[in-house]
Amino acid sequence: MNVADPHPQLDVVSESAGEFPEFRVRAGAVGDPQKRNRLATNVDIAAGEDRVCDMKSTHILLLEVEPVFLESRVELARRGRRVELEPAVRDQVLQIIAQVVLALGGEVLPRTEAFTRGWVGWSGGAPGQPAARRGPGARHDTPQALSGNLSTCMRYRSFGRTGLNVSTVSMGTNRLGDDGVDPTAWPPIVQRALELGVNFFDTSISYNQGRSEAILGEVTSQWPRPSVIATKGGYAIDFVLNGAQPTRDFTARAILEDIDGQLARLRRDYVDMYMLHSPSVSTLETHDWATAIDMLKGQGKLRWFGISTSDHASGIWSIEHGADVLQIEYDLLNPTAEDELLPLAARHNVGIMARTPLARGLLTGKFRAGEAIPAEQHWRRPRGDRLQLRLERVDQLRFLERTDQTLAQAALRFVLANPAVHCVVPGARTVEQLEANVPAADADLDAEELQRIKELHAAWRAEGRW
Repeated sequence: MNVADPHPQLDVVSESAGEFPEFRVRAGAVGDPQKRNRLATNVDIAAGEDRVCDMKSTHILLLEVEPVFLESRVELARRGRRVELEPAVRDQVLQIIAQVVLALGGEVLPRTEAFTRGWVGWSGGAPGQPAARRGPGARHDTPQALSGNLSTCMRYRSFGRTGLNVSTVSMGTNRLGDDGVDPTAWPPIVQRALELGVNFFDTSISYNQGRSEAILGEVTSQWPRPSVIATKGGYAIDFVLNGAQPTRDFTARAILEDIDGQLARLRRDYVDMYMLHSPSVSTLETHDWATAIDMLKGQGKLRWFGISTSDHASGIWSIEHGADVLQIEYDLLNPTAEDELLPLAARHNVGIMARTPLARGLLTGKFRAGEAIPAEQHWRRPRGDRLQLRLERVDQLRFLERTDQTLAQAALRFVLANPAVHCVVPGARTVEQLEANVPAADADLDAEELQRIKELHAAWRAEGRW
């Protein structure tokens, strides 16, 4: 087995051979240019429990790697199957990766030496020791340093029972393609997100008449690494926010009519996650949407199914009827998903993404109680007394602001501290907003901060208002 003409954009440094007993390789699907955009000899690494890396100097140390995707000419396993390698074969694989790394001018280091060099930290296990094993369905945080000027590290978690490895800070795209904005402004935001380690994007057919899906498809189809996309159905494509009563159709006929257009805009053969867009429990109980979902799964056009919840009751119903994934509302100002929904999701190993984790911008801290919010910034925010109540509570949360943490980053870290949550999907209308969100992945709230939040929530709950 030889390696020639390594991909010039590859930035991988292999673990030293033979140090860890488990090493799995999966061959398959990487040659499809629509899905992976791989060149013939590219080697793409997805880490398992630990990753130590410094992308700025094109170094990545991989620990307990699972899986490693190899180009199909390296026939280590039957296409599409995962096998545990014998030690000799494993060492051959590591040598191949090492050859690629060395050809790129990189280094091959053992774990302990990488740690002593001061590369980025750990997600379990002491330096020089493998990370602790966790039970099935447990959450794994896998850190990876980011490229560009941000001195931070993205983390990844396995998205419930889907097994998809997603960035803890991902991206909601309901503003991509907004009217009145230069269309050329949107692709660079998605491009920058990918550069910063964001690999999961949430969209919908109804986001700006399909333009959000199209922008994502344009940019991710040209990116050399895999990305994960969730899209939604149930609204008409010509839905306009704040316009007339939107047309909503959760019938099998509507879903089947829309899916091929969605796939074409996303430039994909299948959707990683497909969700019904905010159905009520009565809608879930009465429409024939399940017929379409079964058909599309059979055709290979979608892999995992769920809903974007309209309320906690719709999420609970969906979990009890087999949903794989949910998009929920959960934030510092309204943590009521903790009561029933999140514990149930954890028991069923359902993938959870949290939308509007910044409470539609209130948790950025830029608005203060008693100050008027300009009319053009009232977008989907509460008004009147409820707005003032929420702003007063934001002020009570300002103890979370410190030199190395903004209020917005603290808000994202609060959501990610719940073990049932796998990622947050804050929106971003500018690169600057995106770059302000991403560093939330790099650290956690401390025990004192979490305790003070818990005490505030108890007080707010006693008031009976969220």
